[in-house]
Amino acid sequence: MIARVAFISMHTSPLRNPGEGDAGGMNVYLHELSTTMAAQNVAVDVFTRRDHLRLPETVTVAPGYRVHHLQAGPPCALPIEWQAPHLEEFSQAILERLEAGTARPDLVHSHYWLSGWAALEVKEKLGIPMANSFHTLGRVKDATRRADQSPTHPMRIATEETLISGADCVVASTPFEADDLMDHYGADPTKLCISPPGVNRTHFKPGDQATARRRLGLGAGPLALFVGRIQALKGPDVALAAVETARRRIPDLRLLVVGGRADPRGNGRWRLCAPRRPDSGRGRSASIRRSPTTGWATSTAPPTCWWRRRAASHSVWRWPRRRPAGCRWWPPGEVG
Repeated sequence: MIARVAFISMHTSPLRNPGEGDAGGMNVYLHELSTTMAAQNVAVDVFTRRDHLRLPETVTVAPGYRVHHLQAGPPCALPIEWQAPHLEEFSQAILERLEAGTARPDLVHSHYWLSGWAALEVKEKLGIPMANSFHTLGRVKDATRRADQSPTHPMRIATEETLISGADCVVASTPFEADDLMDHYGADPTKLCISPPGVNRTHFKPGDQATARRRLGLGAGPLALFVGRIQALKGPDVALAAVETARRRIPDLRLLVVGGRADPRGNGRWRLCAPRRPDSGRGRSASIRRSPTTGWATSTAPPTCWWRRRAASHSVWRWPRRRPAGCRWWPPGEVG
């Protein structure tokens, strides 16, 4: 029986607000998972890299749930691709903390390939079983990357291969991710565990669409919804182009973009340009106003259609078996 688990998340902390820098869905996932496990009497220690000088060494988030900030490189925010040189220092800091502690974890569960590197060190030196969740995979990213994006660094691919063969368990969020692990990496199916993420029904629950639209000042009419940070890999330009195409059939269709920018600096307003239409000779642009994501989540009902596009996601264009009442689902061939 597992009584204590160590979660490793080097590049991002569950204490960061979604939408800040690289903080997003994985932060929410890890925080919710830690909170739920602690509530069920499984002690959780999260190890993450210190990205600010004033962060305390340890934060007790809830009874049985702690976050530890470890020194690995400069104590400031670093892009993910700049953190690999500090892996050895991060791994050593985890080992020292675990060896000095009185309570040894029954399991180490790492998130993302960077953290997996450190977790594998813990497994080999302390003999603690290890599980890893990748969240994204380099080879899948390469299969779906944009023309202006660089290919995945060979170090990441090599590390993913080592983790898949060396971990005691590889956690996949969906059967499609499990297929990717087997198809692209030759993963042993007996080591794969499929654990679908849950939904926080306190935030996401049915509501009255007309009331929600009035509350947000959206008015009536067809509405497409894009949810994600404003950065290239989330594909907001693809959403704009798709809505532009859809307007040929639905002239009054509007696109609502919900999410913060990757760079938290700025005045909170940005302009995104859709690709130029051959019949118009010019592009169309949209002004986007930043709004707190949780405010939308707790107060909106389903729009006319949902738009979710993430490069290298294991659920891109996977259509649900049931659609919420009032929602219209468009296959990609119709929206670009």
